[in-house]
Amino acid sequence: MLAVALTAWGAQAQFEVASIKPGDPSLGGYSMRSFPGRLELRNYTVKACIEMAYSVNDNQLAGGPKGFDTEGYDIIAKLPEGGKGEQIPQMLQALLADRFHLTFHRETRSLAAYLLMPAKGGPKMPQATETISTSWGARRIRGKGIGMAALADMLTKLLEHPVFDETGLEGRYDVTLDFAPVQASPTPTNEDLGLPFFRRFKSNSA
Repeated sequence: MLAVALTAWGAQAQFEVASIKPGDPSLGGYSMRSFPGRLELRNYTVKACIEMAYSVNDNQLAGGPKGFDTEGYDIIAKLPEGGKGEQIPQMLQALLADRFHLTFHRETRSLAAYLLMPAKGGPKMPQATETISTSWGARRIRGKGIGMAALADMLTKLLEHPVFDETGLEGRYDVTLDFAPVQASPTPTNEDLGLPFFRRFKSNSA
């Protein structure tokens, strides 16, 4: 059922050409860079690609073949002439269906989650001046030219709970965030960002 839907997306938006090679496991993380007409994913697992393509979080995925969440790939893809950045998720869906033969089904679960909230006085992060790029590891997030939705996605991966953007902030920012992973209770974010805390609540996730 969903495999047919993937084929339909691919007919509408596909990368012109894409190179897929094994990534470097010694990196200990993965990164994304987006240029006009070009996308570079470094050491991305199939699981990470699914999350990016379908706007889902780590704890919204279950199952998967051996290695799909541990084996990284370097993916360099060229957008077709006239292709737009907002079409990249659709193009990545088509790539997953064609090259990785992705199929899946949906179900609903109740999950604990967090809200990313604004601080009094507004954000302290500088407005972005560079090309979009992101990288993160066990205790650090670094982003150039990222929006708050993208920051929430990265925090979700590291905190292992959904994080929703409730900042109301538009535009893109340069962000460097060092933190200790959450264990039993919510933990403040870096005060230097002007985004000081999370609030735990329950959310239904498909």
